[in-house]
Amino acid sequence: MVNMRDPHVVELRYRVQYSDGVALDTDSLPIEREFDSFRIRVTDEAATAEMKDHYATEEAAREAVEAILRPWEIFQAVHRRGISLRFAFEKAEVIDRDPPPIYLEARVEPAVQLETRILREQRFPEPPKEFALSPAVEVMWSLYEGYLRGQDRLLPMAYTCLTRFTYSVGGDRREAANKYCISRNVLTKLATLSTSGDEATARKWVPGRSPQALTDQEIDWAENAVRMLILRAGQHAADPSQEWPRITMAHLPKL
Repeated sequence: MVNMRDPHVVELRYRVQYSDGVALDTDSLPIEREFDSFRIRVTDEAATAEMKDHYATEEAAREAVEAILRPWEIFQAVHRRGISLRFAFEKAEVIDRDPPPIYLEARVEPAVQLETRILREQRFPEPPKEFALSPAVEVMWSLYEGYLRGQDRLLPMAYTCLTRFTYSVGGDRREAANKYCISRNVLTKLATLSTSGDEATARKWVPGRSPQALTDQEIDWAENAVRMLILRAGQHAADPSQEWPRITMAHLPKL
């Protein structure tokens, strides 16, 4: 691209990665959607974004496209009702609009596919309509993704996610519960679990406290609760004025 006088990104191509063992219904594919700056076509193997606007660099084009793809991935990862989805960037087609055209390819290593635990589903997931990225979503997902990769323990991750979730209201759980339409009992229970644990799992060591490891049910509950926080933060980012259905203890596994 350094030798091009008028570079233009024609399209971006991504490799589609999803849960192992998923048998897709071909009737649901391909998915074709049009956005402000590009149109995208998704098959069971690849996603191709055809740029409608002019982008002179791969980086600028990817920023526009991945602003849609990134929430799509995160929404599926935390929703637990669809396919665990990843869009791994493969190449960009770039032309020089000052003839004669020269076609170049820019390649990067594909993204690492996460090993996830998710329900099997046949239909390829649609991009979310009511989920957007925000600083809170980005931070909480980064923490949760690190936990999935084995880079952090559950309780420190859960506590930090809860803290970030309530950050915009000064850490007040009552205010956070009202703002995000979530039961304060859910936030209180997550706080209780995230400050417990034994010597190996606790967020911090408290002298004189009798350590107690979480049960399998409590671990499952905490994981689901963190996903609920990320999902609700993304919904609120998509439409802060909407009164979302209240999340209660009934929406989480029984303890």
